[in-house]
Amino acid sequence: MNTIEQKLSEIFDDPNPMQEEVKDYVDLSLFSKKTKEEILNTLSEVCEGEEYWYGVAYLEYKWMRECGNMADETCRKLDKKAIPILLKLLDNYEGWHNFKIMMRTMVANCQMEERRRKAGLQVVHHKLHTVVAGENGAFPPS
Repeated sequence: MNTIEQKLSEIFDDPNPMQEEVKDYVDLSLFSKKTKEEILNTLSEVCEGEEYWYGVAYLEYKWMRECGNMADETCRKLDKKAIPILLKLLDNYEGWHNFKIMMRTMVANCQMEERRRKAGLQVVHHKLHTVVAGENGAFPPS
């Protein structure tokens, strides 16, 4: 287990009661083969603020673990149906203009990689790492 997986495991091993409910929902949804889009839609309808983002993070964590290796091609593919929903959710928040632009740029770069791959052209792999730093509770804005 690498350092990131270890830290995530620590975060998810000691949830508060609301986070425990979110984890249970995500686990049950994955077990019943719901799509990421379905899970994200439900989370956005029933959770607010920190619990929503906890659910999104837990879903990605579980998805990553099920895929095994994050570098695996199946894990790198974009969930095309979820992208517009996630970008729309991001747009609903005030501010964070540079972050929103960066996310849209990442999505566009990934889509261009896919088009180039399908066309048989050389693919330029972009780094998809992002660090959001700020005061505790500053994101997402309430």
